[in-house]
Amino acid sequence: MKQENAGDKTAAQTLQGCRFFALVTAVYLVLALVRPELFSTLITRYGQLLFKVLPFLAMIVVLNALINWKLTAGMMQAFRTSRSTHRWLVALGAGILSHGPLYLWFPLIDDLRQKGLNDGLLSCFFFARAIKLPLLPVMVEYLGLSFTLILSGYILLGALVQGLIMERWQKQG
Repeated sequence: MKQENAGDKTAAQTLQGCRFFALVTAVYLVLALVRPELFSTLITRYGQLLFKVLPFLAMIVVLNALINWKLTAGMMQAFRTSRSTHRWLVALGAGILSHGPLYLWFPLIDDLRQKGLNDGLLSCFFFARAIKLPLLPVMVEYLGLSFTLILSGYILLGALVQGLIMERWQKQG
């Protein structure tokens, strides 16, 4: 019964996505007819944005493929049953090391969630993304080392607390 509902939900989401795509395409076609110069500018900017985002998209596709290829159900079960400290440290570390636009991570996160990763660890991952490694030297330069370390510590603590709250909330629901 659950699989039928999941299939219906996927079909409904696909239909909704197709409708949205059709609407956006129609708006662009009307814009191309009414204001061709604006349409040309939009397409140029879209191409530039796509060129900037493409490396991140490729990285996410490769990571997703590696996870599907190497990450078995047994490995996910081993991760879920591993020491709690280890799981939280991995979530914090992955959040700190992750870069790029957040929306590009959604397919990968969805795949991990379908494989059984809990919402607490995902919340911790998202919260820990607030620490940007490339910006830490600039932050140290302008705000000082002690401020940067204390703020980063509070962010990591907040990520952990938020993740634990989400995990407890998920268990209750």
